[in-house]
Amino acid sequence: EPTTPEPTTPEPTTPEPTTPEPTTPEPTKAEPTTPAHEFECPGEGRYLDKHNCNMYYRCYGGRKWHMPCPDGLWFNEREQVCDWPENVPECPDSPPTTEPTPKPTVEPSPSSAP
Repeated sequence: EPTTPEPTTPEPTTPEPTTPEPTTPEPTKAEPTTPAHEFECPGEGRYLDKHNCNMYYRCYGGRKWHMPCPDGLWFNEREQVCDWPENVPECPDSPPTTEPTPKPTVEPSPSSAP
């Protein structure tokens, strides 16, 4: 007598979760916006930032760094050092102050004793 095979029910399969590969977006090439006072290196060397006398530009190997002088000093382009402001007459502006402006003090008025 012919035998009919038992139907087999396949085991349910749960798909393995797949983690998408992280994609690194291509860097966008934004057009650089150049402020009116943006400094262009005329060559290698150090150049006074005429918009902030406490700073200077260091140009070397086609690169540019904006460098600070210590507080109270301005960059002397002729001597290539940070110097006292009176030695930097070509600087049109004062450097920003980093010290707080002292608050005015009010002298107590003498009380008149009766």
